Amino acid sequence: YLNTKGEYIPENENTFSPACCNRIDRNTSGIIIVAKNYSSLKAINQMQKNNKIVKKYLALVVGKLVGENELKGFLIKDNSTNKVEVFPQAKKDSKFIHTMYTLIKTNGDYSLLDINLITGRSHQIRAHLASEGNPIIGDFKYGNKKINNLFLNKYELKSQFLHGYFIRFDKCPPLLKYLEGKSIKADLPNNLLEILKSLGL
Repeated sequence: YLNTKGEYIPENENTFSPACCNRIDRNTSGIIIVAKNYSSLKAINQMQKNNKIVKKYLALVVGKLVGENELKGFLIKDNSTNKVEVFPQAKKDSKFIHTMYTLIKTNGDYSLLDINLITGRSHQIRAHLASEGNPIIGDFKYGNKKINNLFLNKYELKSQFLHGYFIRFDKCPPLLKYLEGKSIKADLPNNLLEILKSLGL
């Protein structure tokens, strides 16, 4: 697309290629941000580091939750297994994590959450909720295998029920002032909507 528009010509570039600025876990749906040039990539990365981009997710989790909650903890990643562990207190090489959520609706067995990601660590939402005893449906790495198999067999759900549905840009640097206050939304995929309807959520 950029090549066709003449905004990116690979043979003229020595170091930069268009790249994703925000990572999203495999099998997680939703919005990603892609930088078209090196200056924008640096600016977006700095905004993310300073929590100037609001990111919200929808997640279906195991259990009956109520109201709002704020989760804080410390995360350590094992690169050999590509898995993280959450601890209540700081440990050597751990990173602080901060996740907030609001209950949208529950049917007693499962709860649909609106999640505000404050820090953006690897597998943060998935591991943080699992550590609280409320793993995300369809998450075979951190979730409940029996329940995940139930959803796989009944709804053919082959991914975790986690969707990055909202991004807003706050306090942009001069280069990105045209994004100031702008928000982007992405609807839930149809297969996830059908699951919610079936569960009365």
